[in-house]
Amino acid sequence: MPIFEPRPQPLGPNANMPNIKVLHLISAFQLGGAELVAYRLAKAVRSVPEGQPNVGQEIIHAVAAVWTTESSYQHSFVAACQLAGIPCYWLSKQGRSIGRFSGWLGLPRVVADFDPDVIHSHTDIPDFNLALYLRFLGGSRKSIKVVRTIHNEVLWPTNRFLAQLTESAFQDLQLAKPETIVGISAPTLSAYQQLRRSLDLPQTQDQQIIQNPGRGPGQPVDYRDLDVGPLKLLFAGRLTHQKGFDLLIEALLLLPPLVATQLRLTLYGEGDLASLLKKLDQGGIPYSHHEPVFDLPNQFRDYHCLLMPSRFEGVPLALAEAAAVGLPILSGPPKGMVDQLPTDWPYILKPEFEASDLAAMIERIITNKTQLPGLSAELLAHSAGQEEQFRTSVDQYAKVYAASQETME
Repeated sequence: MPIFEPRPQPLGPNANMPNIKVLHLISAFQLGGAELVAYRLAKAVRSVPEGQPNVGQEIIHAVAAVWTTESSYQHSFVAACQLAGIPCYWLSKQGRSIGRFSGWLGLPRVVADFDPDVIHSHTDIPDFNLALYLRFLGGSRKSIKVVRTIHNEVLWPTNRFLAQLTESAFQDLQLAKPETIVGISAPTLSAYQQLRRSLDLPQTQDQQIIQNPGRGPGQPVDYRDLDVGPLKLLFAGRLTHQKGFDLLIEALLLLPPLVATQLRLTLYGEGDLASLLKKLDQGGIPYSHHEPVFDLPNQFRDYHCLLMPSRFEGVPLALAEAAAVGLPILSGPPKGMVDQLPTDWPYILKPEFEASDLAAMIERIITNKTQLPGLSAELLAHSAGQEEQFRTSVDQYAKVYAASQETME
């Protein structure tokens, strides 16, 4: 059962038509761009847009996590959903190690309770659990439209067997409604196409590119304290190999002592490399570490620079939202990140960068900190169209969901 009931939906031009119900499937109520995208869509996509036969038909949402985290972030995430009238479910009450492989067993219960027209899966582990539900628990016999959003440029990097099991399930089953694949960028959609080729599977017929819905412009970064204290650097994300966290730790330890004393690093995140933080203690690097905070972009303006040394990504939501408040970014080399930054942005790491490259760039940011206000203004100008892009993304997803109402077999 959901932990709370959705608020009554406002009446629309087609109020006599049944609501379109969308169930978002995420890994966990955890810090992550894919999870925030699901939340933003659930809040924003509320009716079918103009130009569709069922214009004005209401769309309601629920969010289901594959596993539980029992963290303060999960509590904040669920509370935000509650405030927005979005029901929340868990497929499994187990943690990640067990839940990611067993969550699919709980999906029939959630489907029976919420009765979705659409299941919208975000990233590989939700895809895997959805595939097993469809193949082994009769899900493919239901008139449910499947939507899968591809959030990364590297898919299934460590387990090709699970990739084969997942993708072949979607291929083999004769779903009642055509599956839709959404890439958040051209590189992410290309990664999906390459995955299908590598598994010797035909391409899904309905493929689209829809950019992530960001927050739009907020209060810009305040640089009045730039000359009266240390440079305030921020790392917000999972403490993992993908995010380049191991290289960040190495890089900070490579900084000359006089340079290291001029920074103050704040980290928000959890992950399997968290134990590396003790190296910063041993090296005398000034930092503070906190559990993830829901909707952290509200605090972006309190920092001077965001560190995102990712090895691979799709289009990180945090990058777009940092740009929207003019927070300069040290970016990793993934194309989906670079494409979101102004031309000739000075702080982009080269492909296959090493810790020494990252250390040199951090040192350059610190020694040239007077350039940051100018870069902030450049980012603000570059991201001026985010609000319009948000509305476009919302309408595009609404049209995808509306397709669930087309004639069924």
